[in-house]
Parts: sequence; C-alpha cells; structure tokens
Amino acid sequence: NSISTGTAFQPLVNNRNGSIGGGASVGVSVGNDITVGTDTLFTILNVGGDIGGNAGGLLGARNSTSANSFNFQIINDTGNIGGAATLEGILTGALTSTAAGATIQITNVGGTIGGDAGITFAAASLSAPSLLVQIQNQGGSITGNASIVLDIPANTTTTGDTTVQILGRNAAGSAAINVLTGNYNAGATFLQIHDGERPAPFTIPLPTPPTPQITPPS
Repeated sequence: NSISTGTAFQPLVNNRNGSIGGGASVGVSVGNDITVGTDTLFTILNVGGDIGGNAGGLLGARNSTSANSFNFQIINDTGNIGGAATLEGILTGALTSTAAGATIQITNVGGTIGGDAGITFAAASLSAPSLLVQIQNQGGSITGNASIVLDIPANTTTTGDTTVQILGRNAAGSAAINVLTGNYNAGATFLQIHDGERPAPFTIPLPTPPTPQITPPS
C-alpha cells in the first residue's frame, strides 16, 4: 500500500485552545511510498490546549517524498500535555524534501510536558534544502528527559544548514542528542546547539574499522 497526493498531505490533531481528556496520537504506516505534491504537514497542534495523556506521532513507510516541505511535529506552545510527547519516524528508504526544508520538531515554548519529550527518526538516506531537528523548550517545562536520536546510515545531504538542537535544557530532567553513523553533507553548516546553558551530551559514533585480511605466503 502507498499514499500519493497532488497537493498537501496533512495528518492532523488540531486541539488549539481545546481540551482532550486522554491521549492524542497521529499514526501513518504504509508498506510502500508516500508521495506528496506540495507539503507534508504531520502535526499534533496543541497551542493553548490541554491533552490529559500522552501525545504521539508515528510515521512508517519506505520512501517519503515531498515536492515542497516535510514537517513532522508536535506543537505545544503555551499548552499542556499531561504525559509524554514523542515522535517516531521509520523509513526503510529515503526522505526527500525537494523545494523547502525538512523539519522534525517538538516545540514547547511556554508549555508543559508532564513526561519525556523524545524524537527518534530513522531513514536510509535524506535529501533536503535544509534539515532542522529540534526540541524547543524555551520558557517551557519538561518533567522528564529530552532526547533526540537521528539514525541515517547512508547520506544526509542538504544545500543549506543541518541543525540538531535542544533549547531550554535547564527546564528538563536531562537532555541528550545522539546522531548515529552516516555521511552528513551540509552545503552550509552542520550545527548542534544546546542554547549555552550547559554542555549537551552529543555523540556521532564512528564506523567500525574493517578487520585486516592477512594472506599467508604460499
């Protein structure tokens, strides 16, 4: 199965200034490709709203291609999420955003998250004009931990900046960024930002060197 649209693709929970007693989730999982004619807008919107339980986004496919921008996000600015806020994306193939950037984010500006805030995103490769992966918590509160795991084993290619950041870390239990092995080709700069409050644990594991092959003399 696959998804193809001529215009935008917008899986959405819109709870702006609203109230949901339990959790809120958006999940899209297909075995083949997602092809979008303009923008992918995969969003849980809780600006000024209240979600009593967890808020979670789940995306699974082979390839995801957007002719304009790709957005995978939870927006909780001035809102309240009683439990955790999590985004998990797994693509067995490529993420491609052609005309505009790719954004994967949880924003909690002036908001409250009662559990962890976590982003996990994996794809075989990624190509976009720019890439922003962030947890934005300035002026907000996260009771649990804030973490980002970005796993792209082949090439991540952007003509502009590639930015991975956690902002407002002092208002979270702990924070960590883990970028797993891959080739990152940023046309401008590769940035990891932790807003200057305290050093953020940030790891890019190196590939395992090959085992030497020794041929004995005949």
